[in-house]
Amino acid sequence: MTIAPSTLHTTKQLYAFLIKEGLTEQAEKVLDIYEKEKSDTYMIGFAGHFSAGKSSLINYLSGTDVLPSSPIPTSANIVNLRKGEEKAVAYNHEKHPIAKESSRDMERLKEMCKDNSQIASLSIYKSDVEFPEDVVFVDTPGVDSTEDMDRTITEGSLHVLDHLYYVVDYNHVQSEVNSSFLTELEKKGIPFTLVINQMDKHQEEEVPFTVFSSSIEKWLNGYNLQPDRIFYTSMHSDYRSSYDENGELYHHVQQKIEEREMQNHLSFVLEECEEALAEKHELYDYKSELQAYNTDTLEEAESRMQDIEQTYDEKLTSLKEQYNKRVRGFLKNAYITPAVLRDDAASFLESMQPNFKKGLLFSKDRTREERENRTEAFYRNLQKTLEKNLEWPLRDRLRELSETHSLTNEKLDQEIHNFQATIDKQLLEDVIASGAGVTGEYVLRYMEDLSKEILKVYQQETERLYKQMKTQLEEQKKRELSLSDDKEEELKKKRDLEEMVELQTRKWEEKLKALYEVYDGKEEMDAQLAEEALQSRKKEDFSSALELDTDQRLEQMEESEEEASEYQGARADIQHRAEKALSVLSDYEFLKPYHRSISEKMERIENQTFTVALFGAFSAGKSSFINALLGKDYLPTSPNPTTASINRVMAPEEGHPNETATVYFLTEEELIRSFDFLDVTSLEEIKEFDTTLLETRKSTMVQAFQAGYRQFENSLGSHMDVSVEEFATYVSEESHSVFVKAIDFYVDSAYTREGITFVDTPGADSVNDRHTDVSFDYIKEADAILFLTYFNHAFTKADAGFLRQLGRVKDSFAVDKMFFIINASDLAQNEGDLREVQSYITSQLTYYGVRHPRLHAVSSLHAKNEEREKSNFPSFERDFERFIHEDLQSMVFQSIDYDLNETLQVTDQLIEYAMSDEKEKKERFEKWSEEEESIHHVLQEEKERVDPTLITQKINKQFHYLQERQLLQLTDFFKEEVNPGTIQGNKLEVKEQLHKACDRLLKRYENELVDEIRALTLRMESFIAQVVNERATKVIEQVKQITDAKPFGENEAAIAIDTPAFTVKFTESVSDLDLGLQEYSSTKLLFEANKKEKLKDEFAEKLPDVFTEALAPVEERFETYYNREHERLLKEMLESYEEKLIKYYDNLKQSGGEEFSLEELRNLEETLKDLI
Repeated sequence: MTIAPSTLHTTKQLYAFLIKEGLTEQAEKVLDIYEKEKSDTYMIGFAGHFSAGKSSLINYLSGTDVLPSSPIPTSANIVNLRKGEEKAVAYNHEKHPIAKESSRDMERLKEMCKDNSQIASLSIYKSDVEFPEDVVFVDTPGVDSTEDMDRTITEGSLHVLDHLYYVVDYNHVQSEVNSSFLTELEKKGIPFTLVINQMDKHQEEEVPFTVFSSSIEKWLNGYNLQPDRIFYTSMHSDYRSSYDENGELYHHVQQKIEEREMQNHLSFVLEECEEALAEKHELYDYKSELQAYNTDTLEEAESRMQDIEQTYDEKLTSLKEQYNKRVRGFLKNAYITPAVLRDDAASFLESMQPNFKKGLLFSKDRTREERENRTEAFYRNLQKTLEKNLEWPLRDRLRELSETHSLTNEKLDQEIHNFQATIDKQLLEDVIASGAGVTGEYVLRYMEDLSKEILKVYQQETERLYKQMKTQLEEQKKRELSLSDDKEEELKKKRDLEEMVELQTRKWEEKLKALYEVYDGKEEMDAQLAEEALQSRKKEDFSSALELDTDQRLEQMEESEEEASEYQGARADIQHRAEKALSVLSDYEFLKPYHRSISEKMERIENQTFTVALFGAFSAGKSSFINALLGKDYLPTSPNPTTASINRVMAPEEGHPNETATVYFLTEEELIRSFDFLDVTSLEEIKEFDTTLLETRKSTMVQAFQAGYRQFENSLGSHMDVSVEEFATYVSEESHSVFVKAIDFYVDSAYTREGITFVDTPGADSVNDRHTDVSFDYIKEADAILFLTYFNHAFTKADAGFLRQLGRVKDSFAVDKMFFIINASDLAQNEGDLREVQSYITSQLTYYGVRHPRLHAVSSLHAKNEEREKSNFPSFERDFERFIHEDLQSMVFQSIDYDLNETLQVTDQLIEYAMSDEKEKKERFEKWSEEEESIHHVLQEEKERVDPTLITQKINKQFHYLQERQLLQLTDFFKEEVNPGTIQGNKLEVKEQLHKACDRLLKRYENELVDEIRALTLRMESFIAQVVNERATKVIEQVKQITDAKPFGENEAAIAIDTPAFTVKFTESVSDLDLGLQEYSSTKLLFEANKKEKLKDEFAEKLPDVFTEALAPVEERFETYYNREHERLLKEMLESYEEKLIKYYDNLKQSGGEEFSLEELRNLEETLKDLI
């Protein structure tokens, strides 16, 4: 088919018009069409998934292996395959030929196909292709590539194609990318054929071909997609004949070539021209700006101003009423004179009597001192009472006022948070009535008078904050009214915009008219412009050789490897310097302490062990993940996970060779505790328990016990060494694993050789409370935490509690030791699916308080199938190993560097000493003794300074806010337990189910409080560590005032505090709470009449007392325990400093008594400087 001259003329005319209008992008496309029409070329395009086999398909259809094919993307630019003399011509983004290469060099072609930074398109000419010279096969980048540019390039080539073969991977036919791209083809009217490639992946026994092909047709119909044919094929010769028996796809292509049905390509571009002209005239911008204005009339704006006035008047009225009721009403009835305080008042009043006297001798001084003591005691206890009885409740009420009325002001929030009133101590005396005696009646009157004066002060403070709130509301009202006042101006701007849109629309329509007049041949343009532009394009410039960016890509590929080796280099460097230092320091007695310190730290690095705990639901694939890390399937997965044990994977050791295990059995007491959901007290009861009424998981666990009890009854509390085959049985056989506490599995691998122990913990959805205790221990003690979630089941409900706990404790960790793993990423249909899951998981982690998580998506399956790079494991392992060897060991590395600097400091002191005369040496000895004595005095003073209130106040506040947080959870917890799904049936069933739901709610709160307190223990440990370290820093600062030396070395004391035992048990049952459950006799009454809100309010009223009773003994125990631990750690720190002080100066004096030549010390100094 030859293009008519009239068509060529129209194309040239259109090019000239678009150049004149400045639409360069569309003009270039028209020039592409002109070039195609002039050469009378028929173009067949191939698009689709990257790595779907487009290049291989083109090679097959053209009858020659010309295009490089690979499992990774091979085309990043447009590749045109033509018949002709062997060559490859590269074109830049201006479409000028910039290089000519041999088309026989496959490696060179591969690099050129991948370089879209310099090469926009590549024309490869082959003499042996099986199609005519005026036919072009066009290979495009993958439309589903992660590179946005790839799809842009593909879509940018559609305007010259006469037919498109859309090639998809068998596993990803019905993806959103495909439906989106093919829908676009339908809109443009580009005819296409669907080719489903890689049919060798099809498994007939899993999905019959008839079912598969039917689903494809249904999908196409759903999107109204109409390919002219669908072909099922494979480029593997063993499979090709199965689906394309007679080579129908090949003949289909040949038929298209023979028919040469050219498309009206200009019609594709005209629509783009309409859009471009609209953009040029800013029509869309004006319309978008116009849409931003709402359609309010002036009358509506005035009505809204009235609404604002009314709304804020109501808010101000509400604020005043709530303030009077909640704050003033509270102050009016506040009780701040408990009996114990009246006793203090009586004692104080007695001391204020004129005739009060203490003792006989020196009575004046003793009387004054006693009076001061009683005043101070009364004042101190009064302040404590005011804090608990006034300030805390007032803060809550003021905060409630602020939040209820949506008052957001940082200064106000801070004032409410820190709210307190200052009561002058002098007020205690000022209130005393003149001449009053100390009688019971007067004490009561005095306390009443004092209360009135105190409440006046608090009234003034609360009034001040109320006025601030009122002022803020008035300012908000003023601002909103001001905005409404501006509405008239906005409406004027809107009318101006409407006029502008109308004007620009007229201009746009005029240009469209001109465009179509040119297209229809009614308007002549300069036709020579297109010819000149085409000649300019064809001008060759091969003066400089094309340098492909292969080195840069190689550098990018190796970058991660360099990062991975960076920490290894740092470790090797410190080890090398430390080893050299040890050999030098061993020759000098005065440096022996530093030699010993560095040696111990090097030994710690060499022998350091790390515990890595894995958490997640049972379906997350923790065992398969560990297997992937170990490189072999060691850990089996339990078919019924309810009693899965703790599995530890560690390096072999003496008595425990490679691939053996030690099984530790539960004791009788631990085993009974595992079945606490049965409320039993002996194993015999479990053995005889009827499981018919239990839910499935619990029933399975009991049945497993009953099946295995006879075999293991004599093994309880013992341990047993087993082979790797037996180990699998104790994990996967429920009748075995139910009796197992833990299993240590010994295996030699790259990770275990580095001292890493992996701990495979029970799932977050375990029915066993023992597992919860163990899990928290590992959260606290593990060096790293890996939380796994499964791609198809990201974050089950069972994970929520665990994640909530992680959010509570994360800030207590010295380093961020948490990694979050999406397992089975191979299930992602495409990158979009994976990104969606990653985004969801990130948002969920943020919700639970974990921000900026280390998130990795991996495939244990691919790692196991020797597709490690594809599995994403290398990326995770680099991050993980960097954390283990760099983050966790950095403190030890820094410590060694510190020791090296200290050796240099001591050496410098000895050089100064060696250069001194005898008098100076004597003075230096005396100076050292004076320094030692002064520092000793500092330490003694610090030992006497212990403030128990610091820890007690912290604990009191923690428990107070702990309860507040839990009460805020009531709405969510109540909704989960009391809803139409849990409460249903007849009247009797409703009452029973409601009672059970309330029981579950109480149990839920018991568990939540336990988790809160566990988190509190970590916060207390962190707080005490901070306090002790601050004291240590203070001591060191005082020492700096005495000497430049550092007798204590660095402050590296490890703070270790055991978690105190505690229990939280509510003494009240649902029946004890008197919730009036008998009122709720039907679901209609409970839910439709919304009486559940009344029940929730009943709970809200009762829970604070329930919490207080359960937590009071825990709070008291914690006060005692953590105060004692605080004192212990301070004492140990100061005693350690005392010991270091003595050793430091003894060593210094001893060294000063030795004879060293100045030259020898100078050489030592230079050596140490080189090491540092």
